[in-house]
Amino acid sequence: MPYTMQQVVDMGRIPLNDDDGQRVSDQTMLTYARNAIHLLLARRSDLFFGMFTAMPSISTLALTDAFPLDDMVAPAVADYCTARAESGNDESVIEQRATMFFSLFKEGAL
Repeated sequence: MPYTMQQVVDMGRIPLNDDDGQRVSDQTMLTYARNAIHLLLARRSDLFFGMFTAMPSISTLALTDAFPLDDMVAPAVADYCTARAESGNDESVIEQRATMFFSLFKEGAL
C-alpha cells in the first residue's frame, strides 16, 4: 500500500514522541520531507527513473498527496524528518540522536 506524505510525517514523529504535533508542526515536518526528496533527486536520480512526467512538483507536495517514491524509501525520508527535528534549537535536542537519524537516512536512501 502506498504511503501518503502524512504517513511519512507521522512515521518521523514516532521517535520524537510527538504524536500530537506539539513539538514540531505538520507543516515543518512536511518541509523536512520535501527537503529529503530534493536531496534524493540530486543524489539518487535513479530512484526517479520513469517518473518525471507523472511526478508532482516536490515543493507543492501536500500532506494528503501520495508519497512520490517507492515505499522502501519512505522510512529513510521519515528518518531525515526526525533528524531535522532533533537538530532544532530547543531544550529537548540531543545531538547524538540527530546524528543517528541523519546516518539512517544516508544508509537507507543515499
